[in-house]
Formats: sequence, structure tokens, C-alpha cells
Amino acid sequence: MALFPLVLIIALGVVVLFIIFRTSAGVNSDILDNVQEHVFPPTNDLPDRPIPFGYKRSWMAISSTHSKKILKDLGIKHFISSNWASGLQYTRHGSYFFISPPLGNWTLVINDIAYDDQFKPMLERLSEEFGEVQAFATDRRSEYHFWARAVNGVTLRYCSFSDDGVTVNGAPSTIEQDNKGLKIFQDITPEAYKQLLVNDIEYWPSEDDVMEIAGHWSINPCELHQQEAVGLGILGYRP
Repeated sequence: MALFPLVLIIALGVVVLFIIFRTSAGVNSDILDNVQEHVFPPTNDLPDRPIPFGYKRSWMAISSTHSKKILKDLGIKHFISSNWASGLQYTRHGSYFFISPPLGNWTLVINDIAYDDQFKPMLERLSEEFGEVQAFATDRRSEYHFWARAVNGVTLRYCSFSDDGVTVNGAPSTIEQDNKGLKIFQDITPEAYKQLLVNDIEYWPSEDDVMEIAGHWSINPCELHQQEAVGLGILGYRP
């Protein structure tokens, strides 16, 4: 019987230590919630400078600097802090997303997915929340190229080129008209150009075209080496 008080004291001590640990974790970091629900790979959380990317990648540019709100609207419940190096490494797997530190008024969301027709409602929903959302993708191995732009819930441009077909919706932006590779827009109607795309891959855009459009709309990820700000992003997991 003499052992009972000692056991009770030890048990209470364990509970108190657990509560202190949870509380301190919440104070020291605002992005460590729900980590226990998914086992993340080893991640480097040492702040680093932005790392260029773009080719064979998919990403969104969101007109916001509120990372946690972006996480919520993307339905990402499991996340940890991550630098650029780790974030870009693990987003080669479709279930991981890297939410970059703010770059001016923009935040980039990198993920290795192919945007399809089901993505359009999501693009419009996000733009209703954040004002403007852009999406880009390219993969030279399959000649897959994609760019889209939505503002305040309305899709202004939506272009997709893949083995599954060609989609060209909305008026071409200025950079698309001025771009040497896409200059045919100035000579014929978008409808006629779309027919050319279906019949002849020679008229398809290149991955460099996608980067150029991204740079004029928001941020060219191939030029991130020009950004000097050191910071941490978020690695998110969505099954």
C-alpha cells in the first residue's frame, strides 16, 4: 500500500511533463500542429535562400502571404516547417506540397501533379479567397505544358497541352501575344490556332514559354536565384 502514493505521484508527473511539452511546442512554432498524425521524412528546417525550379514541375502562384490560410484552403492538415532544399526534394512525390516563404506579394505552392479539367473549380475557388491564383506545369518528356489564371473566382486563361488533348480557353495575355513561339496568336483566331494545335505538335508551346509567361504574370521560378531573402517554408502532406 505504501507504493500507491509513489506510483500516483509518478503518474501525475508524467501527465504534467506531457502538458508542458505540448504547450511549449505550440508556443515555439505555429506550424507544428498535427505532425504526429503523419510520419514525415527527415526534413531540414535551417532557413535557406530560394532555389530555382520549374522544369518537370507543377506549381501555383497565390497572391497572398498567409501560409496557414493557404494550407487550410488546400485541405492540408499535416505539415511541418521546411527549407527550400527539403521542400523541393519531397514534392517529387504527389502527396507532398511545399508552401514557399512569401516572395513579395506572392506565395508559391509546389507539387508534382498534373492539372486536369477537375482542377478548374479549385483554381476559381482559391481565387475567390485570395484574389488571384495562377497555375503552371511542364514536362518535356511527354510534351505536357499548362498555364492558367483566375481572378476573383473567374478563370481568365486556361491552356493545357498533353497526350489527352488540347484546351485553349480565354483571351491570350500580352506576353502570349508577344512571345516569339506563340506569336501565331496575332495572325489567326484562337479557335483556328486551337485546331492547328490538335493537328500539329510543331505549334505547341515549350517549357521555356511556360516559364516566360509565369515571369510576366508573377514569378519565373527559374529566376529565383535573384531572390536574396532567407526563410523557411512549409512541407505539407495531403493523402
